[in-house]
Amino acid sequence: MNQRKYESINKNVIVLYDEMFPLYIVKGEKNFLIDCSITARAIGIHKTINKILGEEKIDSVLLTHSHYDHTGACSYLQNIYNFDIYGSYKTVELLKKEKVIDFIDKMNQDFKKLLKDNSKTKCDMLKNLKSVKQGDRIKIDDSSYFEILDTPGHTKCSISFLLQPEKILFPGDSVGVIERNGTIKPLFLSSYKEYEKSLNKLIKVEPNILAFCHNKYIKGKDKTKSFLELSLKSTKELKDEILKKLKKDRDFDKIAQEIFKKEFSMPFVMGPHKAIMINLKAMVNSVYKEFVEEKT
Repeated sequence: MNQRKYESINKNVIVLYDEMFPLYIVKGEKNFLIDCSITARAIGIHKTINKILGEEKIDSVLLTHSHYDHTGACSYLQNIYNFDIYGSYKTVELLKKEKVIDFIDKMNQDFKKLLKDNSKTKCDMLKNLKSVKQGDRIKIDDSSYFEILDTPGHTKCSISFLLQPEKILFPGDSVGVIERNGTIKPLFLSSYKEYEKSLNKLIKVEPNILAFCHNKYIKGKDKTKSFLELSLKSTKELKDEILKKLKKDRDFDKIAQEIFKKEFSMPFVMGPHKAIMINLKAMVNSVYKEFVEEKT
């Protein structure tokens, strides 16, 4: 967390600042936390939540998907607050598997080494898991609720949360990541076609605020629309670039390395190199399966 620990972005939503992994508390009759960052941030997140909520607690966590950098601090915080965890059916099923939790912990332990974090925090099995799907609502109080939007493509388990009636959208990684130089990095790991479809779906939402799980948030309907349209454009451009490379070479590892050197060598969102390469190779594989293999 940086020196400005948190601020309100509207009357009941508070952002917990973090250069790579901002989190959001939504207050009401029950208090919600959107995603759970990495294990290395767990202790700091707990301290900041205490400053914000005082005697209150986090009642529920909403997970946009199951990736290690969105679930890393979950078990640490759940041991303190005993909250419920909401996610898509696929997210819930994945997080019930010991081998998945072991992988999440391994990625987080690697990240801790990268950040020189010597704490003993780790990822353990989770409890109180509840699944939600497109069209479901999670009540906050008598005047507000979360609407669930299925937004696969980044992962098969990805969903977005739309806070109503304020129209604040928590899209997870379904809209890409803003990097240091202001460019948008698409993240269609499981399916390019589903990712593009989800982006078009979120453009139609016309959110007043886009609350990203990496980097920052954007306020204003015109600004959010502009970002989402630019994200869609960047997504199509990366797909076209991968297709050009696939015409010359079918070595997915090589293509992933080339994309890394050109586009991801100075990422805003850090992480273990292995995790970044897994993501890039997955995008190459997605384009190959959906635009090359299907035509042969």
